[in-house]
Amino acid sequence: MNRSTVARFSTTSMAAARNRLPTNIKLRRPIPPTIDNITVPENHPLWQFFDNKNFLRKPQEIQTTGRPWTIQELRRKKFDDLHKLWYVCLKERNVLGREHRLLESVDSQSAIIYEEQSEQIRTTMWRIKHVLRERQLAETKSREKLLKSSELQDYLQDFKQEYLDSQDVETQEWYDKLERLQYAIFGIPNYLSADTVVDEHFLEGVKFIGELKFAKFSESVPELQDLGKLSSIVENYALFEETSNKEGVALAVKRIEEYRANDIQIPQEKELEVIQELVRDRLEVAE
Repeated sequence: MNRSTVARFSTTSMAAARNRLPTNIKLRRPIPPTIDNITVPENHPLWQFFDNKNFLRKPQEIQTTGRPWTIQELRRKKFDDLHKLWYVCLKERNVLGREHRLLESVDSQSAIIYEEQSEQIRTTMWRIKHVLRERQLAETKSREKLLKSSELQDYLQDFKQEYLDSQDVETQEWYDKLERLQYAIFGIPNYLSADTVVDEHFLEGVKFIGELKFAKFSESVPELQDLGKLSSIVENYALFEETSNKEGVALAVKRIEEYRANDIQIPQEKELEVIQELVRDRLEVAE
């Protein structure tokens, strides 16, 4: 492209632009920035950092006559109550933290009041964690003691017999019982996470729950009865993982049939490794 072409192109473009722009444009005065021009939804999550949607409470509005909860008081609380109290404390500390930072930025002497109250609440929070840690240790020791006890097999046998004798196990009550059993005895939580420990106890739980469902649903799910018996840990895991009802068991049967069609056999020394891999796969899918 030579210089004359560029000049003609530029001149033509400028002329076309002048023709497109109206000549009677009236500019409005700029709108000054003000908070009155901002509308915040009533359910905006950041309101959680404000007390009753007030920008800043006065120092005399801060409750300074109370005290932290004692460990003895917290020990008498149920888990759900401790959970709720923790989040009440967390929310109030967020509010106090924002207010303290505002006052600290202007070197206000009253900022210390907000900080001291926040520390009182923080004391309650670490005491809640202390009580929960106590309960966790007590539960762990109780489980270890039970696992070493001869009473464990008797308890599991009684549970199995009660489950098999029940007319209807597809109820929320029985779902809850199974969840409590697998967690209390085998340490298997209802929802798996990256922190879940997959060990020998976990493996025993998979076998017990899988065999339990197999025995219970063999008559009501014909496809399950056709399998004969469970022959590998992956078949136990398929039943363990699915919901404890006819529909869930039917889905597990399809997986078991695929395993058998591919002639998948797991030696006993590899069972734990295989279950660990299956749990990792499940977590990756969940993400």
